Amino acid sequence: MYRLGGVAPAAHAARRAALYNCHDTICNAALALMQQATDKLAWLVIIPVYAFFYDRYRVYT
Repeated sequence: MYRLGGVAPAAHAARRAALYNCHDTICNAALALMQQATDKLAWLVIIPVYAFFYDRYRVYT
């Protein structure tokens, strides 16, 4: 989905003036990949820590 977000504006700009260049497309793709990496990091690090404390130290069962 993120890749389409970078390709669609680039294709639209190709029909118009050079308002949206390749550098912008690469920047958008890099930002999307960094967001995905951050989400994966949250699932791999934060969620297991939360689950550990939730299982062992919750007040209500």
